[in-house]
Amino acid sequence: MKAATSSRLTALLLALATVTTASSASERVEIRRTAFGIPHIKASTEQGLGYGVGYAYAQDNGCLLANEIMTVRGLRSRYLGGEGAAADGMRNLESDAFYRWFNQDAALQSFWNAQPPAMQALLKGYAAGYSRVIEEQGGAALDASCKGQAWVNKIDALDMARLVRRLMIRAGTTQFARAILGARPPTAPTAPAVQGAAASLPDWDAFSSHTGSNAIAIGSDLSVNGKGLLLGNPHFPWDGALRFYQMHLSIPGKLDVMGAALPGMPLVNIGYNRSLAWSHTVDTSRHFVVYRLPLDPADPTRYLVDGKSQAMSKTSVAVEVLGKDGQLSTQKHDVYMSAYGPILAIPGKMAWDSRAAFAIHDVNAANTRALQQWYEIAGATSVPRLRESLQRTLGIPWVNTLAADANGRVLFANVSAVPQVDAAKLKDCGLNSGGADGLVILDGARSQCALQSAANTPQPGIFAGKQMPQLERRDYVHNSNDSAWLSNAEQPQTGFPAIVSRDGLTVSGRGRLALDWLTHRVGADARIGPQDLQALLTRNAVYLATPGVDDLLRLCPTIKNDDGAAATPDQAALTQACSALRQWDRRTDTDSGLGYLYFAAAMEQAAKLPDSWAVPFDLRHPVATPRGLRTSDPQLAGKMKETLISVARQLNAAGIAPDARWGSIQGSSRNGVFYPVPGGSGPLGVYNAIESRPLNSSGKREVISGSSYIQVVSFDVKGPHASTLMTFSESSNPGSAHHTDQTQLFGRKQWVSVPFSEAQIAADKELRTTVLELP
Repeated sequence: MKAATSSRLTALLLALATVTTASSASERVEIRRTAFGIPHIKASTEQGLGYGVGYAYAQDNGCLLANEIMTVRGLRSRYLGGEGAAADGMRNLESDAFYRWFNQDAALQSFWNAQPPAMQALLKGYAAGYSRVIEEQGGAALDASCKGQAWVNKIDALDMARLVRRLMIRAGTTQFARAILGARPPTAPTAPAVQGAAASLPDWDAFSSHTGSNAIAIGSDLSVNGKGLLLGNPHFPWDGALRFYQMHLSIPGKLDVMGAALPGMPLVNIGYNRSLAWSHTVDTSRHFVVYRLPLDPADPTRYLVDGKSQAMSKTSVAVEVLGKDGQLSTQKHDVYMSAYGPILAIPGKMAWDSRAAFAIHDVNAANTRALQQWYEIAGATSVPRLRESLQRTLGIPWVNTLAADANGRVLFANVSAVPQVDAAKLKDCGLNSGGADGLVILDGARSQCALQSAANTPQPGIFAGKQMPQLERRDYVHNSNDSAWLSNAEQPQTGFPAIVSRDGLTVSGRGRLALDWLTHRVGADARIGPQDLQALLTRNAVYLATPGVDDLLRLCPTIKNDDGAAATPDQAALTQACSALRQWDRRTDTDSGLGYLYFAAAMEQAAKLPDSWAVPFDLRHPVATPRGLRTSDPQLAGKMKETLISVARQLNAAGIAPDARWGSIQGSSRNGVFYPVPGGSGPLGVYNAIESRPLNSSGKREVISGSSYIQVVSFDVKGPHASTLMTFSESSNPGSAHHTDQTQLFGRKQWVSVPFSEAQIAADKELRTTVLELP
């Protein structure tokens, strides 16, 4: 078995070495950097383009990518020990076992074989360009976090495939990684890799807060100049595997696209070309289903389908672990598979016992089309062509697509890979409602409950693109991680299978703010221009603060002690809280007061209590409701007072003055300097959603996620005009001149006017050019 695996890997490496492209040894690649270090990469072939992307990315984020490559190779424990923290809530040992299982040789080969030659060339070129920087420049291009480390090496196209495959399953299998690793037959001992690990159901709210987004597309009926206009505002982590990178890619006569990409992606994920701009928002669809498998009474590793016993398969992976003594040891771990997918176990929810086991079927594990999809999007010249590509290729894994074109058409498309579970199938095979916990559990005992192939789909078991929610208009579409339901208030999207989109649900705070803004524009303000979209984002208004703050203020003391007695500590703290709330401008600007902290804590507490809204959700008024706090209820009022008092004490204990500004607390520390960052809680209706850690010992809240790459794109007869921001800046290297420059702009609400045309690039005062030759 080991020899066979080795042979497959050798064959694949030989295949990678002989990928044929139009490139030659003399192909030249240009990397022209304009202000803020933004690279404009030009090549004559896809391999050359990938080479330039990999080279530029290594210069700016070499250590970041090296760390992610170590992760997807399953080598963290070998170099860092098994107990350290990895991504997605796992320890190094868990992460290594998971990715060694998921990225087995056969799966990598299948993925590679499914890629069109142009995509293979991009991946191969990227790996070669990155490796050249690591090999030739070494420590000069790397920061202290990885300089001289044994885990920093040259990479190959297989590593690129590992990265892309990892991205595909983030909204499915990855969320159940510990549950998959923890799945053991009832009589088996616990594996070392998961000792002490209590798997739990995924926290979809947390997933959304780390990977949420806003997007608004304005069409000819509302835009100032009658052409399309788009705001893209993805809310992604400020570091790690989902940290965006801004770039411009050009193959003359074939491709000309600018925007941002995730680490290891050789194509723009969110961006614009000469006549089309697009963005993505994380959707509410479920991209997986869970099957309940009744077990064979004679053997807990066999299950019954149509009354016939079927055996699970077992895959063993070996992980090298660096011990505290500096010695390497090998730990093995088993993953169990059914015909539906890997077995998982969640104690108290989906336990593997003597009666049943559970398996997850993630349709994106077989999605090999994402690279081709983004390549097609980059070349789409209009909304209709984009829509046709989305429906045909179905390569988008777990996001909505919103777009605007130069002709004034706009598109919302909840078109991605989703298991084909319509209402009839859910009724026949469903073992739960597919509701609040985000799970659709199907009956694995009947073969008819397996996902069936549909016409006009590129892979079995998913909905056809034309069956998915999509809306093409000329006024507006928007999304803030809500379902497809109210992407336009005048044309609700209803009646779709629950696994795709649910209507009639409470709209998010950000979604309500956007709909309120879009539907209440009158007179001179009715027409929308780029500056209007910029202002919508940067005004940092807290939508739910009105009337929420007013309700909290009703709890405040109105009469001072007149008997000469000193206020009690609780009274003093409540008075301090009330003063902050009264003076607060109900925004999260860097110069806003601390009333936001009190309001956010109170709303978080209220969310845990039943019937806390003064006006509950009303389907007839989905934008206006729910609203306010029912502070007339004694229990709620008591909890609110306790919360306000607690926040005051925390701030006092941290030495934070009552008149401190929000920007002195929330920010990003770089090289010993604290940079203020505006924004706040998305659920509270802050469009510029920013997630920061709780107060640290220095009285600071360090930003970890939120607004990332931001673009406002408009069109005229000359082409696109883009104002952008990379909130965390282009480079993760602390030694780079572009490590904090745009973060400072973000704090000051300033934008970058990005050059796109050849003339604009040539005119940039900070232009510097690097010319590479492919080996």
